[in-house]
Amino acid sequence: MVALGEVIDVPAVQGLMSDFHTLTGLVVALLDIDGHVLVSAGWQDVCTKFHRVHPETLAHCRESDTMLTQGVPRGEFRAYTCGNGLTDVVTPLFVGDMHVGNIFSGQFLYDDEEPDVTFFERQAERYGFDHDDYVNAAMSVPRFSRETINTFMRFYVGLTEQIAQSGYSNLVLSQRVSELRDAENGLRTTNERLERLLRSITGTMGKVVEARDPYTQGHETGVAKLSVLIAQEMGLSEDEIDTIEIGALVHDIGKLAVPAEILTKPGRLSAVEFDLIKAHPESGYEILKGIDFGRPVAEIALRHHERMDGSGYPGGLAGDDILIAARVVAVADVIEAMASHRPYRAALGLDVAMAEIVGHPEKFDSDVVAACERLYAAGKIEL
Repeated sequence: MVALGEVIDVPAVQGLMSDFHTLTGLVVALLDIDGHVLVSAGWQDVCTKFHRVHPETLAHCRESDTMLTQGVPRGEFRAYTCGNGLTDVVTPLFVGDMHVGNIFSGQFLYDDEEPDVTFFERQAERYGFDHDDYVNAAMSVPRFSRETINTFMRFYVGLTEQIAQSGYSNLVLSQRVSELRDAENGLRTTNERLERLLRSITGTMGKVVEARDPYTQGHETGVAKLSVLIAQEMGLSEDEIDTIEIGALVHDIGKLAVPAEILTKPGRLSAVEFDLIKAHPESGYEILKGIDFGRPVAEIALRHHERMDGSGYPGGLAGDDILIAARVVAVADVIEAMASHRPYRAALGLDVAMAEIVGHPEKFDSDVVAACERLYAAGKIEL
């Protein structure tokens, strides 16, 4: 039997899941087939201080971790109510053909269902929990829509497959350590999968931002696609293009720190509100700087509102002090934003957006603008 903890990089997976919990608020755990917790993030007090302390409620947890997860097909997920009255969702993890563990999200309630307060009051009485502390802890668990959970779990299904493939590669490599060529191929495949996983995570980060503002849904993806086109037209290297794409996908992640009512405000912003908006590059940098992308992704988020003449923000950098990736994303960001609808104005269209960047050569990198003009003339920009 394969021991899951021996064939996957547990600290790396812990880091990914901790970052995802920080961004989404979703509780997550990775357990092996025997119910041993290998990775966890965001567990709620009602579970850590009550359910997993009392032996009878702990038995419900173990039943949820093992028995209730059986029979879920590979590549699918199942939602269910655990014996302690909370909602859990599980997707299985395979290495090769062997079911070796499960990825869980749970310890939440659906927002379209009223919490059964009476159930938790009976639990408190039955198991001797402090009534107020226990009920308050139960009522404090996060609440999500079914659509949100389904979206997150589709991401976790993909993540599970990436972990499974990496785990399987590690198993094969450990068994065939003497075969250098196979080992090199296995490592290359793992790196490619991790690169795809990185893109999946950054794409999900962008969608989390967009979900707070229906008027900008698709903005992160649109900016990323246009940024890649511009970078390719400029003849940048594949590594530079990859960096630009990943950075563009999360360039507005700092808007998580901006109140939604300001993001969607239909009228003119006050000076204070605009200052909050202008703080989003720095907020994005703080969110991203602790994640080891192996690329200056956090710097792109920080600098995508800088301008070549020093008139941008937050640092007032100018010229070559602004990294080229941020200069590319800055142009794509302006074009996509102007060509699309916003709560305070109708879409201005691609022609107006192009006129804006061409008409202000002092603000935008001339090579980036020239590449963008060529794409526009060839009809290759689609927004």
